[in-house]
Amino acid sequence: MSTENTTIIEVAGKKIEINLDKARIVDEYHIGDTVKVLKKNYGDNYSVFPGVIVSLDNFKELPTLTIMYFEVSYDKAVVNFAHINKKTESVDIAPMSKEEICFEHVDVMQIFERSIEKKKMEIREVEAQRNYFLAHFGHLVELKDKAEVSA
Repeated sequence: MSTENTTIIEVAGKKIEINLDKARIVDEYHIGDTVKVLKKNYGDNYSVFPGVIVSLDNFKELPTLTIMYFEVSYDKAVVNFAHINKKTESVDIAPMSKEEICFEHVDVMQIFERSIEKKKMEIREVEAQRNYFLAHFGHLVELKDKAEVSA
């Protein structure tokens, strides 16, 4: 049942009556606003991520909001971008207050630092493999190259 000051919406199969006198509708976004990014996964599954509006790309045919959003888990922090315009179907945004952010700055920075150290370790391992190859097999490659040049 709806009256003049209420409306009924359906969320996850549940009907919810909203008092429009108390409801806050936000139609205006600004660069730097924090938002929730609703992203469609496979099938009918969705995930919500914290994000920030980083630009309004005023393309003549298709003005587009660019949202930087964060996928943060126990051991991974990934920065992604979503581009939202009138043709976007699998991504939506909603306002988010700073109090709703569900991770700590320090924790995310530690995740990034661990990831950087892991990649540096991988680089050192590949460099060590290359050096081992050159030390033990490099002279064979040089001999083969010389033999091909003289042939």
